Amino acid sequence: MVARETNLVNAFETTLAAQLASGGTSMNLTDDPGVDSPAYFVIDPDNDSNREVILWSSGSNHAAATVTRDIDSKHGTDPTHAAGTKVRLAVVKQHLEEAHDAIQQGFVLEDGGGTEVVINPAVASGVYTAREVKFVEGAGIDIAWTDTDNGTDADPYDLTFTVNVGTSEIAADAVTGAKIADDAINSEHYTDASIDTAHIADLQVTTAKIAADAITGAKVADDAIDSEHLAADSIDAEHYAAGSVDTTALGADAVTAAKIADDVVGSEHIAAGAVDTTALGADAVTAAKIADDVVGSEHIAAGAVDTTALGADAVTGAKIADDAIDSEHYTDGSIDTAHIAASQVTTAKIAADAITEALIADNAVESEHINDNVISGQTDLASGLALTDELLISDGGTIKKGDISLIADAIDGAGIDASAGTLVNAAIGKQSIWVPSAAMTPTQTNGAAAIAGVDTGSNTGPDMYALNFDASTEEHAQFSIAMPSYWNEGTVTFQAYWSSATTDNDGVSWGLSAVALANDDSLNTAFGTEVVVDDLNIGTAYELHVTAESAAVTVDGSPAAGELVFFNVARVVGDSNDTAAEDASLLGIKIFYTTDDVHEA
Repeated sequence: MVARETNLVNAFETTLAAQLASGGTSMNLTDDPGVDSPAYFVIDPDNDSNREVILWSSGSNHAAATVTRDIDSKHGTDPTHAAGTKVRLAVVKQHLEEAHDAIQQGFVLEDGGGTEVVINPAVASGVYTAREVKFVEGAGIDIAWTDTDNGTDADPYDLTFTVNVGTSEIAADAVTGAKIADDAINSEHYTDASIDTAHIADLQVTTAKIAADAITGAKVADDAIDSEHLAADSIDAEHYAAGSVDTTALGADAVTAAKIADDVVGSEHIAAGAVDTTALGADAVTAAKIADDVVGSEHIAAGAVDTTALGADAVTGAKIADDAIDSEHYTDGSIDTAHIAASQVTTAKIAADAITEALIADNAVESEHINDNVISGQTDLASGLALTDELLISDGGTIKKGDISLIADAIDGAGIDASAGTLVNAAIGKQSIWVPSAAMTPTQTNGAAAIAGVDTGSNTGPDMYALNFDASTEEHAQFSIAMPSYWNEGTVTFQAYWSSATTDNDGVSWGLSAVALANDDSLNTAFGTEVVVDDLNIGTAYELHVTAESAAVTVDGSPAAGELVFFNVARVVGDSNDTAAEDASLLGIKIFYTTDDVHEA
């Protein structure tokens, strides 16, 4: 056995949800035991010959538990257990054996030298005897129980190790440099005057180690301080005795401009004629330094007076010679209205084609400005207006030109088409009329079923109102239309809108015939030739199907304006393309006809 904890619950019993075959390693329990692996189960616990103890060894899915079979080694070959066999989670000897194994493991103590001692209980005749471990005191170490009441988390037992290392415990010369931590020795650890020259390494007394004012005159040897010992700007007046720095103490050129205080050099310090051109800084001679009226023309170099030297508005009319300003002296656009004297822009000054439309003020051109016969040469149109012909148009009082296409574009789409130079009434041509099944009547002989409503999808979509046509007997329905007088009395075409309650790919054939009757004509007049159009039911039940537009249907009876046209619609079951075995539901017919006018006569 092994030292481990297996899971238990009280009084759990279930059955196998599926057979556990001999050699099988996956168990399917009907109920969840409420624990995960590891856990022991007894299969068929009340059957001594077939009882088997197993270990659910891994996983958390009781319906596919990985198991180790026949833990007791009771069976040479694992038995087969049928679905429905009882399974019990109970305390078995393996639980106790594993608990004993866990106790007997004990624990291991290891000393500083790496020696390990296993401490486990002694067992004699099934009785466990406790082991005892003793901590032995040594020099400078005291070990004592300082609290033996009551061993709880709030008041644990205390075993105290006290280390007492006094001077007497330290051997002579035992505290070496390696035993002392860095920066551990401070001034209080030294005895007075114990640090002598021998203890100080060469060059270790740096500036930072010397106390302020520690270098007195007595500490400095005669003639020991030379120029290299002095830092730049380090000797201030307070370092010199009064009058101790005389001319002989100054090096050649030692008194530089930086050493002279501001405003201490007066004219008396400058020798006569000592300030020459080289002594003057760049731009040192400012206007303030020059006396009034001392600069004459001889002081100004040729060409030295440039634009930047001239003050604003300094060049007056008096300074400009007569006829000196030419066109190159003007910047582009600099001559504006204010510079031109009145009436100075004559016809000769205006370039050819310079007067554009943008330069002429609104309403400025009157009849006296237009030469006679400038607008002339008009002739009659030879062949009517073309889209490219131009007209004069008043746009808010302004006369503008535009071609005929502008007018055509303005009216195009409002019932009139304009193209290729022709205006066409767009309302004339092919039109349509929708006739729903509710406007049709089944015929008295072989008529379709009466109009009926169908909920096509649990009241979530449109209801279908249709006439149902049989699959085996040709059935009919009729409707009539008083055709408008602007019908051209020609042929018509149609589309059938239909559906089916069945999902299949069978075909349906729809036929239409018509006859026109005038006042006093007999109603017992035969319909014209029937025209048939085929369609397929290509989807699921209650889908809308729309046929292609049919061939031309001739309206019999020599139709004329104002006549009533009767239409007969049929499901042509005799057509080879009508193969659907179920009723076909007709929702309506769309009639296409052609007009030759836009209103009733």
